[in-house]
Amino acid sequence: WALAADCAQQPDVAIAKLKEAVKLERNAHAWATLGMVYAKQNRLDEALQALDAAQSADARFEPTYVYRGNIYLLRKEPARAAAEFQRALALKPDDMTARNGLDMAGRQPSQP
Repeated sequence: WALAADCAQQPDVAIAKLKEAVKLERNAHAWATLGMVYAKQNRLDEALQALDAAQSADARFEPTYVYRGNIYLLRKEPARAAAEFQRALALKPDDMTARNGLDMAGRQPSQP
C-alpha cells in the first residue's frame, strides 16, 4: 500500500502506512522503505534515522545500504556513500544500483 501511494505521488500516505507497519513488527523492509520515501521528500535526517532502524532490524537487508549511499551522494559525501554501496555489494555482489552508486561516488567531488 505504501509503495503504491509513493508511486501515486502521495508521500504523506506512504509515510503514514509505513509508520503503521513498523509499529506492528520490526521489519527492515518497512524501515528501509520509510527511509527511501523520506529521502525523496528531502527529509534526509529522518531518512537516516529510519535506515538506522532498518539496519538494526536486519543488518543483512541490502537495500538499506543502497538508500543510505544515495543520501550521502545527495549530501555530497562521496566517501561515506562509497562505503555504503560497498557494504551493499558485499551482501549482494550483482546489485547494479549499488554498482552504479559506487561509480557515481567515485566521480563526485567532496563538499568543501
